[in-house]
Amino acid sequence: MEASDAHGDGRVADNVEIAGNRRHTGGGGDIADGLKLLGMRSDTDTSVFHEWSSALPTGTFDAYRSVVPAPDHLFFNGLTVNIMRGCMQALVASDRELVSCSLREALASSGLRRTRPYNVKSRRLNSLGMSEWSAVLTVAPVCFRRALPRDVLHVRGRETPFQVMMSILEQYCALVRATYFCPRVVLDGGDACSRAPSVQSLQRQSSAFLAYVDASMRRRDCAPFVACLDKPNLHRLQEVFSFVLPHFLHIRHVRELFFESAHQPLKHAALSGNGHDDSRRAFSRMLETESFSRVASDPGKFNVPPHFFDHPGIAKQLKEAAGLFTRAGEDWRVAGGVLIDVPVSAKAVAAYHCTTGYAVPWRKGATRGNADYLRVGDTVSLLCPRDGEGISMVPVATSKEAAEPGAAVRFFKTTAFYASASGQAVALVHPFLPVDKDLWTVDVDRTMSLTLSGGVRRSLALHACQGDCRVASSASIEHGAAGEWHLLGRASLFPAISG
Repeated sequence: MEASDAHGDGRVADNVEIAGNRRHTGGGGDIADGLKLLGMRSDTDTSVFHEWSSALPTGTFDAYRSVVPAPDHLFFNGLTVNIMRGCMQALVASDRELVSCSLREALASSGLRRTRPYNVKSRRLNSLGMSEWSAVLTVAPVCFRRALPRDVLHVRGRETPFQVMMSILEQYCALVRATYFCPRVVLDGGDACSRAPSVQSLQRQSSAFLAYVDASMRRRDCAPFVACLDKPNLHRLQEVFSFVLPHFLHIRHVRELFFESAHQPLKHAALSGNGHDDSRRAFSRMLETESFSRVASDPGKFNVPPHFFDHPGIAKQLKEAAGLFTRAGEDWRVAGGVLIDVPVSAKAVAAYHCTTGYAVPWRKGATRGNADYLRVGDTVSLLCPRDGEGISMVPVATSKEAAEPGAAVRFFKTTAFYASASGQAVALVHPFLPVDKDLWTVDVDRTMSLTLSGGVRRSLALHACQGDCRVASSASIEHGAAGEWHLLGRASLFPAISG
C-alpha cells in the first residue's frame, strides 16, 4: 500500500508511513523491541538457563502456580476490583452516587484515610492498596443494600443484572471470609473454632461460586457486566482451593496483609533515591531493617544492653522494623482530650466501681499502640462466657471459659473512657442486642463498665438505613431515627489486618 492510499485524497497517514518504513528496514528493530517487551534478548536461546529449561518436561514453567506466594493480590487487588467494577456498571448514574457515598462513610468509620474507591465523575475505580480493597470488600455488601432503593434490590418475577452482580459480590465476600478467618479460642471461643470450615467445604463453596459465575456469563442481559470477571484471576481462583489449601491447610500461612506495612519502607527507599541507586538503596535499607528486626526479637542473644533502644534514632529504626518480628502487644491506656459532656449513667456506674473520693479523669478515647484507637461512639467486641450477663460490669471470658460451649462474642458501643485508680483503662459501654439475623440495636437504657484488656477488639457498626436516610450536600449521609445496625467483627474480616 502506498502512503497516499490511506485516505484517498493525497494526505499521508502517519501510521501507514511508519509501518512502511519499518518494513523497509528489515524488521530488526521490531524484533528487538518485541523481545525487550517480553523480557528477553536476541541471544536468549543460547543462554545456559534456556538449555536447562529445554531438558525439563514441556509445560513445567507454564504450570507454575504463581498464586501461591501472593494470594492476597488475587483476592483483593484482582477479583474484588473486577466485581466492584461490574456492580457499578450495572447501576444508573444516580444509584452509583448513592453507593459511592455509602462506601465513603463506611470506610471513614473503618479508620481509612482514602475513602473514595469509586470516582463518580470519571465513572472509574480509583487505585487503592491491598488492605484498602480488603476493607472495601468487608463493607461493600452492606453499603450496597443500605444505600439503594428497595425496587432496585428486589424486582418481582425476574432477576435483574444488578441482582446477579449483587449475588456474585455476596457469595464472593462469604467465600473470602470463610477462607481468611482464623478463629482463636481466646478471642472467638471454642464453638467458633469447631465450626471453622474444612478444606473440603471451602472447595465446595468455591466450586459453587464459580458455577454461579459461569451460569451468569451465559445470560445475554448480564454479559456486559459479568464480562468484568472474565479475567485470568477468576480462573486462578481454583488453584488456591485445589493446590494451596490442601498443602498449607489455611491461607494465613501465605497471606501478605500481615507484612504489607513492612514493604512500605522499602518502597519509600526506592522512590526517594536519585534515580541511579534505587535498587541498591532499597537493598541496603532491607538489610538494616532485617538487622534491627533480629536484634529486637532477642537483644540478649546479640549482647545488646537494654538501654540501647532508648536512643531516639534507634527507637525510630526499631519502629520501622516492627513489621518483621512479633512482640507482645501493648496495654490499653486512656488517650485524647478531656471529655466534658459525660452521660449521667456513665458517672453513676463509674462512682459505683471507684473508691470514695476518687476524681475520675474522663477522656475521649483509648489507645493501644499504633494499631488501635477507640473514640467515644466506636464499637468494640470481646468474648463473654455463656452464663455471664453482668449487671453493671461486662463479664470477660477466662481461658477456661472461652473453651466451654456457649461462649460468644458480644458487641458494645462506647460512651466514655476513664483511668481507674490503678491506671487501668476503663470504658463505659452500651450493649448491642440482636433484632434479626444480621441486625442489632443499642440498649441505651443499660450502661456497663468494661475493663479494656487484651481480648477487646475494635469492631465496626454500620447504620442499617431504612429509607429515612438521605445524602447531604457534603456527600455525607444523614441517618434517620431508626436504631438498627450491621455489626462487623473478626469473623467479617474487620479490621483488614488482624492478628
